[in-house]
Amino acid sequence: MYKKQIINLSNIDHLTEISNRTIFEMKLKDAIKNINNQAFSLALFDLDNLKEVNDNLGHAKGDYILKLIAELAKESLNAPDFVSRVGGDEFAVILYKPLDEAIQIMEAFQSKVCTNADLQQVKSTVSIGITEVNQSDNGTTVYKRTDEAMYKSKKCW
Repeated sequence: MYKKQIINLSNIDHLTEISNRTIFEMKLKDAIKNINNQAFSLALFDLDNLKEVNDNLGHAKGDYILKLIAELAKESLNAPDFVSRVGGDEFAVILYKPLDEAIQIMEAFQSKVCTNADLQQVKSTVSIGITEVNQSDNGTTVYKRTDEAMYKSKKCW
């Protein structure tokens, strides 16, 4: 019983109750290894003003916002697509779809974020970067490319 609990604790982000970076990296590695069998895209997103929420409204409110963002992301996806928290306010999504379909899903997620009353109240938005994974990619190259796309999206507003 304890072994299962320990494994669960090491794979799940305790705050958002979604998978953590370790599981994301394993799933990304597996997806790249099987890219000949299924095209997929990678998206990264982060919360644009979490520091301000934490500083002005307290960490409990910031934690609530992170949990809410994770829930909205999960609701936006269908299996086998996958979201995980990879850092403080950063999330990664593996979408087992071509880029055009993945963009539609992430745009729908962003729309949910923009129209959520709790997130509007604290002026929380997300910046998203997305890319289609190529056969020549490895985990590092595709993550870097997606991360750069996410930061470019931040400069747009």
